[in-house]
Amino acid sequence: MKITSFITLKDVKEEFKKRIPMPVFDDLNKQIVAEHLGKNAGRVGMAFDYLLRFYLKYLYPHAIDYPWVAEHGFKLLKTEYSQDKKWISKIGKRLLYSKVDYKEFLETGKVKKDLVKSIIFLTKLETY
Repeated sequence: MKITSFITLKDVKEEFKKRIPMPVFDDLNKQIVAEHLGKNAGRVGMAFDYLLRFYLKYLYPHAIDYPWVAEHGFKLLKTEYSQDKKWISKIGKRLLYSKVDYKEFLETGKVKKDLVKSIIFLTKLETY
């Protein structure tokens, strides 16, 4: 199930309302003060999706864990660039490090720099 589908489920939506306070906006008709500066809005959204997925798994350890889209991206890379074994090996090792960072997060609940780097890596691999 995609994260968007999951968070729109009625019971999940209610749980979010209970646990995450929503900001109060005095006037929704105000102009945007800070525009996004990059061309990576989609990648930022994917990174947020990974972080939210990781956080939900931390909160609910018995939830079913599905393979990451980035893992599918890696399989495609292995097929398409099979002749470049050194590069594929490097990407594969980085994917394994990402899983280690994820496991550490699930144990501690702390977002460390290595986890953020792994999430950025996963979004790049996913876009392949």
